[in-house]
Amino acid sequence: MEKDVFRNLDDLKKGANIPLCVQLKVPNTMPEHCDTEKLKRGQLFFQKNVSNCVLAMLSSLVCGLSISNLLDPLVFTKVSDTPKKSLFRYMRTLVHVIKWHHNDLWNENSPARASLDEVRQKHSAVAEAMLKQEPAGKIHLSQYDMSLVQCGFVGAIILHPQGFAIPPNVNDLDDFVYLWKFIGSRLGIMDRNNICLHSYQETFFICKQIEDDILLPALKNPPKDFELMATAFTDGLNLLHKVGLYTPEAVINFVLDVIGEKRKRQSITNELRILIFKLLVQLKLYIPGFQFLMNKLVMLFYFSVTRNQKKQKLS
Repeated sequence: MEKDVFRNLDDLKKGANIPLCVQLKVPNTMPEHCDTEKLKRGQLFFQKNVSNCVLAMLSSLVCGLSISNLLDPLVFTKVSDTPKKSLFRYMRTLVHVIKWHHNDLWNENSPARASLDEVRQKHSAVAEAMLKQEPAGKIHLSQYDMSLVQCGFVGAIILHPQGFAIPPNVNDLDDFVYLWKFIGSRLGIMDRNNICLHSYQETFFICKQIEDDILLPALKNPPKDFELMATAFTDGLNLLHKVGLYTPEAVINFVLDVIGEKRKRQSITNELRILIFKLLVQLKLYIPGFQFLMNKLVMLFYFSVTRNQKKQKLS
């Protein structure tokens, strides 16, 4: 690839008519060209910043629900349209994500491989079910849609690391992108639509285009089910804290501040929530040990959820 010649959003949109298919061949063995040390550094980057990365991903999720390509499958499945259902659905998502960043992606006995195979198969099943009910034969969860999903996981981290208390070290971010090249592949994303295929620089370029051309316009004119699904998600999170810390408005406007976009002033309570989010970021950046504590809390929550999952399987 020529220097500074990157793929763009138009290139990704060519995958809009290519379905995500469970039969798509994915590598079950580590590719020969894989730099294992770089991949492990990408996992270590996430582990050191797990609470920050989770905050970035959760914020991206709320905002991403304004994009109909991402919202429609969630509405269709009806597994996250109430606070309780949403909480359990995204607790499972968190478990999947943490497994990908702590385990071997290819070993047949690895929790990460089993998790990636499970997620890929579920996505494919939803896509096939939606296709059968779509009179015009519209393809949902296409390769292009999966590019947007991948951006939802990595975009905020790559574009605005400091806004989520992540050190903006390009080498570390490049390692993280390298890891997600292989995570994306195992999720069934073809090379042409894998936004992490080449480099940090190209991934940054693509994510910035998605932010400017897809996300920000969608936030100004969200689809009809956005409020239902976004509120279900934030209300679900509030079930964990027993207080109303999250609302869609607070999370979205916090993100707009991180991006540097102008926004309307919110209610006093939502402005207070935004200040709390910003305070948490500042505490992580400047108070020794605070981020370590938050990381420990996230991992304790992860272990608690996985223990409960094992108990449910045994019962």
